[in-house]
Amino acid sequence: MTATRRPGRPWRPRVLLGWAVAVTAVMAAMAAVTAGSNCFVASRVTQERQERSIPPAAAKESEGEEMIFISRSPLVPNLFPSFNVTTESDVQNIAGAMQALADEGSGGCRIVDVKLLKAAARSKLLYLLAYLNKQDIRTTAQVLPRQRDARMRLRVVWDYPVKEDPDPEVFRVGAGTNGTALSAAMSYRLRSVTSMHGSSRANTVRLELFGSKASDVAMAAVERTQCDTSREISLVVHFEETGSTDDRPVLVAGISAT
Repeated sequence: MTATRRPGRPWRPRVLLGWAVAVTAVMAAMAAVTAGSNCFVASRVTQERQERSIPPAAAKESEGEEMIFISRSPLVPNLFPSFNVTTESDVQNIAGAMQALADEGSGGCRIVDVKLLKAAARSKLLYLLAYLNKQDIRTTAQVLPRQRDARMRLRVVWDYPVKEDPDPEVFRVGAGTNGTALSAAMSYRLRSVTSMHGSSRANTVRLELFGSKASDVAMAAVERTQCDTSREISLVVHFEETGSTDDRPVLVAGISAT
C-alpha cells in the first residue's frame, strides 16, 4: 500500500507512518523478550555455577551433616556471656562453668547464651541443660533466632519458672524418630488457632529421650517448632529416674510455648 495525495491537500505519509510505528513497537517488544530471556539464562548459569561450587558436604543440617557458611559476624554485640558447644565440648564442665558464673559470688550473672558451632554436637545441648538442673530445676532455656553466622542458639535463664500444663502430652523420642513428624506434632499442639480465638491446643508437650541420637533429633525438632509456630519456645530439661533395673535416667524436656 502506498500513500496518496488528494488534490488541494498537502501530502502526509499517514499510512507509512502507521506501519513504521507498528514495526517499531513489535521490534521493541521482541528486544524486551530477548533481554529478559538473556537475563534469565545468565541468572540460571550463575546459580548453576554457584551450586557446582558448593561441595557435597553442604547438605541439610537437619540430617546431621555440616552446612558450609560464609563467615559473617553478627552486627550486634553479645548482651550476655556466651558459651560455645562443639564436638569436643564436655557438657558437664560447661555446666559447671555456667553455674559458677551464675553464683552470687561471681557477680551473679543469671543469663547466659549457648551457641552451637558444630551440627554434629547438637545432641549435647539438651544434656547440657539437664546437667544444669541435675540437683535442682533452676534454669529455663529459650530458643533464639539465628544470627548472620547461622548458628543455633539458646538463652539460659536462672530462676525463671515456666507455668507448664499439669498433664502434658508425652512424646517418646528414639534414634529412629522422624524429626519432621515430631516437629509437626508439636507445632499442631502449640501454635495459635484462629478458631480458638488465638489460643493453642496445648501450652506444653513433654519429650522423653532415649540416647544421644534422640537428643539430636529432638533439638532440631524444637527449633523447627519455634519457626513454624512463630511462638517463644521455652525448654525445661532434667534427668528423671525410671525406677527400672536400668540405672540410666531418662532425659526429659518440657517444651512450652510461652
